[in-house]
Amino acid sequence: MLPLLKMPPLCSRVVRNWAWVVFALMTLISLTSRSLVCATVVCAECRPLSLQEAPGVGLSLAPGYGSVSIRFANGTFSDVALVKGTEAYLRAMKRWQYFVSDHPTAGGKHDSKMSNSSLERLRSWFQWGLPNPAGTLYESLDDSLIPIVEMMRKLYHEANQSVPLTNNNVFLAVPDLQYAMTYETSRHIEPLLQAAGLNGLFYLRQSQLSLLHLYNLDNCYDIWLDEVTWVPDEECEEYHDRNIQSVFSIHLDESSLTLRSMIRDDGLFPYEPGDVQYFWADEGVGQDKLAYWDWLEHSLRGFLHDRDVAYDLLLLSGTQATALDFQQIIQSVLKDHKKIVPRDYLRRPIDHTYAAARGAAQLARVYLCSSSCMSAPWCPTSKHCKKWARHRDDEGAKKIEL
Repeated sequence: MLPLLKMPPLCSRVVRNWAWVVFALMTLISLTSRSLVCATVVCAECRPLSLQEAPGVGLSLAPGYGSVSIRFANGTFSDVALVKGTEAYLRAMKRWQYFVSDHPTAGGKHDSKMSNSSLERLRSWFQWGLPNPAGTLYESLDDSLIPIVEMMRKLYHEANQSVPLTNNNVFLAVPDLQYAMTYETSRHIEPLLQAAGLNGLFYLRQSQLSLLHLYNLDNCYDIWLDEVTWVPDEECEEYHDRNIQSVFSIHLDESSLTLRSMIRDDGLFPYEPGDVQYFWADEGVGQDKLAYWDWLEHSLRGFLHDRDVAYDLLLLSGTQATALDFQQIIQSVLKDHKKIVPRDYLRRPIDHTYAAARGAAQLARVYLCSSSCMSAPWCPTSKHCKKWARHRDDEGAKKIEL
C-alpha cells in the first residue's frame, strides 16, 4: 500500500534539465486514461477529523514586520499579532534577499527557453507525488538568518497563546524577493521552518496571497473536463465582472518598498526575473521625511515607465498602504491608469496590514482539509472541508461545490 505523501511546495519538483522534461511529458502521456495524476494515489490512512477542523495559521514575513492570522473552520478570521522587525531582523531580510538573488542552485541557474508559465503548469501536473530525480537539496541555515527564525517562533507563539493549537502546521507568506523559481527559495525556507520547529504546509509570495485575500484572485488553471479536453477557467480571472490580466502590486512598510508587475500568461501570474524591484528606505533617504516621499514617488514612476503597462488593478499591502502622503502619490502617479480607482484598491488599514497573513491562513485551511493523495471512500470528511467538481453547461465550464 502506498504511504501517505506530504504535499510538497508548488514548484519543488523542479525541472532540472531537458531529460527530466521529456520524462515528465512521457509519463503524462501514459496517464491520459486517468482523470488526474493525484487521483491515482489512495491515501494509506484517513486524515483525522481533528486536523481537518483545526485552525489554519498563516505567518507573513514582510520586509519590515511579521504578522500572523488564524482562519477557523467556520470561515472567520482572527488577526492575532503584528511584530515590528528589529534591526537584526531587517539585516537578516536584506541578507536573505542577497542569498536568493545571487546564489544559484548547486546545478547552476535555470536556463531554459520554456516560458515560466509553461514550467509552472508542467510542475502543477506532477507536484502530487512524482519524485524529484535530483533529490532535495536544502541550504544549511546561515547564522545571519537566525532573526527570521526568531520572528517565526514569536508569531507562532502569539497564535498559540490566542488559540491553543494541537499541531505545528503553518502556511508561510514570503517576501517577493528576486528569484526565478520557487525552488530557489525553498532551499532557504525549509531550514528556517525546521529551526523554528514548524511544519510548512506550503509557502507563497506575499503579493499572491494578498491578491487572494483582497480580491479573491489567483493563478487560474484550465478546467480539465475529460482526458483530452481543457478549457480556460474564465470565471477565475474575473473581479466585479472585469477580466483581470494585469496587476500592479505595491507593498509599503516603514522599512521598505516592494514593487511587482503581475501579468497573466495563459491564466497564470508567472514570476519573471525583473518583474520585482526592492527598495530599502534606510539605504535611499534615511530619516528625512520629505526626501522619503520624493524618493517613493520617483521609485514608482521609474518602475511604471520601464514597463509601460496599462494595469487592470492595483494591489496595496503593508502598514503604510493607507498613509495620506502615499495615497496622494498613488493618485498622481496612476492618474492615467483609468481602470485603477480607490473604491477597488483602498481598504481599512488593518486589511492591508494583514492581507498576506490572512491569505496564508485561508490556504492553510485548504491544506489541512486536503492532501497529496485521494481519500478512501470510507474516510470521514469534515463538513467544513469543501469538495469541488467541474462541469460544463450552456454558459461554459464551471467549478461547483458539491
